[in-house]
Amino acid sequence: RLARRAPRTLIASIGMAAVLRFARAALAPWMASGTFNGLIGLSVLIAGGAAIFGLLAVALGAIDRSDLSRINPRRRA
Repeated sequence: RLARRAPRTLIASIGMAAVLRFARAALAPWMASGTFNGLIGLSVLIAGGAAIFGLLAVALGAIDRSDLSRINPRRRA
């Protein structure tokens, strides 16, 4: 299972890095305009990177939807 998912995880990581590289370049002037803007920009990069990786990992099959349901199970009333 690991041997099948590891290359897909690597591809998702490379895709995330590529998106973050362009996003960082696009946000650079705005992030350099002050500490608060820099922190907001960094937060956007972190959240965006996590979202991109998650989407790519699911799309490429590195993570199954059943794996995600085990991480955050719904509580039954």
